[in-house]
Amino acid sequence: MRTLLSPTPTRRARSGVFSAARLTFVALALGCGGAAPPPTASSGEPADPSAREPGAEELGPPRVYASGHAGPVLDASFSPDQRTLVTAGADGTARIWELATGEARAEVFEHGAAVTTVRFSPDGRTLATAAADGAIRLWSVRGGQLRAELPDQTGRLQADSFSPDSSALVTGGADGVASIWDTTTGGLRRTLERHEDVITSATFSRDGQRVLTSSLDGSAKVWEARTGVLRVSAEGHPRGLVLAALSPDGRRLVSASTDGSAKVWEAETGRVSTSLVGHEGALVAAAFNPFGPSVMTAGVDGTARIWDPRDGTLRALLEGHEGPLATARYNRQGSALVTASRDGSARVWDSATGELRVALLAHTGPVHSAAFSPDGELVVTSGEDGSVHVVSAHTGAARVTFTGAAVPDATQD
Repeated sequence: MRTLLSPTPTRRARSGVFSAARLTFVALALGCGGAAPPPTASSGEPADPSAREPGAEELGPPRVYASGHAGPVLDASFSPDQRTLVTAGADGTARIWELATGEARAEVFEHGAAVTTVRFSPDGRTLATAAADGAIRLWSVRGGQLRAELPDQTGRLQADSFSPDSSALVTGGADGVASIWDTTTGGLRRTLERHEDVITSATFSRDGQRVLTSSLDGSAKVWEARTGVLRVSAEGHPRGLVLAALSPDGRRLVSASTDGSAKVWEAETGRVSTSLVGHEGALVAAAFNPFGPSVMTAGVDGTARIWDPRDGTLRALLEGHEGPLATARYNRQGSALVTASRDGSARVWDSATGELRVALLAHTGPVHSAAFSPDGELVVTSGEDGSVHVVSAHTGAARVTFTGAAVPDATQD
């Protein structure tokens, strides 16, 4: 097993044939909505990628621990303070780990089905877990008390499913209705009605004033978070949407479709600005760069693409994976993006040029998730082999590894 790989020449990715069952699994495990808000910086410029890696000294030399999950790890995410890591297992549990010691917290967050996505609230006090049976649960991070169970949802969480002040969570239902919940009491604040089919993503705007939803009915809708009033319905995709994401300033939105196309819309009017066409097969991710006028898309064709959202010009084609992508995300600084693939690799790319920075080939099976730490210095990946790897985003050097028992790839034909 290799845990460190330097950049390698890119190769043209194979177009993967993806069954409907696999696509559903990717959509459930995606949870990558719009990009998270960038940290405040006086210069407003992305962090220097050559800067010293804060936190590396605190983590010390590379260490290996047991993951504690009995099977694949479907998602992993850093806490806002970057001191802990939460993992989601196909064994129906989520677990929190101390990065400095590798020790698991005593709390085990349990579901009756595979846990597909996990997210900390922005203040780090609440944990949301989503399961393959559609249930979403809210937990107290300290103590592990179950605050609420939200049934009959679609089992999807995005980066911005929590409101910026952590007081609310928005979820999408299989019945086409989105719901806003109080994260302290678990009470229902209001419903957003409705789409004509399953909701595939639901996120808050950066200021918390609006909610964006997407659906298999082919539309994306913008709602007033306080009143639930529908402001805009963006309609025009001939097939269902995988997700939608707002631009940092909230003026535009991007929608990603199962037909491989994406569209950029004016968020105030619902007018199409441009169409982004070029992928072969369904998309799994789309997001605006937190800093700068560009949009990223990623698909089951094994490629990610960077576009100019103003005129649809393709700026960079990110090739090299040899299997369908499961997810793609920007770092908060907007300087890099990470892709994860069923080919067993994750790759970090320069978001301005599309140049490959580092290839991460530590997994022995499909990689289900990849995400940056809040400061952009680390990447965490989780996979079908039951392992979780925390590595340097700049060099690929292993920092912390949680090993798991190798399991068969149940998604293979």
